[in-house]
Amino acid sequence: METEWELLEWLLPSEINAYAEYRKNFSEYVILAEGRRGKGHLVMGMVDTIPDNQSPLSYVFALGIIATNFGSISITVHEKQDEQIDVEIFNLSREEIPIAFEEFRRWSYSRWNCNSPCPQCEQIPRIVPMISSFGENFFLAICARDKKMWIHNSTTSVNRIIPVTNFYNELMRVKNIRAAKIAMQSQRLFSELHQYSDADLTHAFFAYNKIRTKVENLCGILPVKEQKQSVFRNLTNKLFRKVNG
Repeated sequence: METEWELLEWLLPSEINAYAEYRKNFSEYVILAEGRRGKGHLVMGMVDTIPDNQSPLSYVFALGIIATNFGSISITVHEKQDEQIDVEIFNLSREEIPIAFEEFRRWSYSRWNCNSPCPQCEQIPRIVPMISSFGENFFLAICARDKKMWIHNSTTSVNRIIPVTNFYNELMRVKNIRAAKIAMQSQRLFSELHQYSDADLTHAFFAYNKIRTKVENLCGILPVKEQKQSVFRNLTNKLFRKVNG
């Protein structure tokens, strides 16, 4: 089994500044304590820092999976909070990770970009392009096969995992869907993904982001495709008025 540091080096690519900053943190941190989730949950920080096991865990910053002959190992790095970073290294089958095992493959979201297939299944996910009021490009990626979704910032190259339940709640509000058999089943997002337009998903993300921020200082977003269509429609309307004026 690789050391915790080797796993973090793999998960946090040095060529991407935001991830490299976390690598620097880890090079200076020590393991302060075992976290509330037990063995495999490491609380890391500067020496003599008092670990906080009472506050809610911060959002996921980076996630990777190693597929082995005994199950899958999940490596999760949470966002830094008060000079503390929580790291979770678990066997998803809940068994203890053996010292020796055969590795089949590994993947993470850290190096994904909008031209790449899904890291897990290697199929092309649904991509919803967005642009912020500051001119930054974002891409909401949804993989129906693996039931995962994440947001990519093309400026920083960072990918943030989005838990489906809270996002789906906002999507139901946007669509004004209240029927319990639909609104309470968040996994329907993936099975019925084709039913939602880019605009639906964008407005749902905007509402979600107000509550659980994944994109800082996001004042407003529009689907790039919809924005282009609107410009074309406005131009067409002006020409039509001139012809018939």
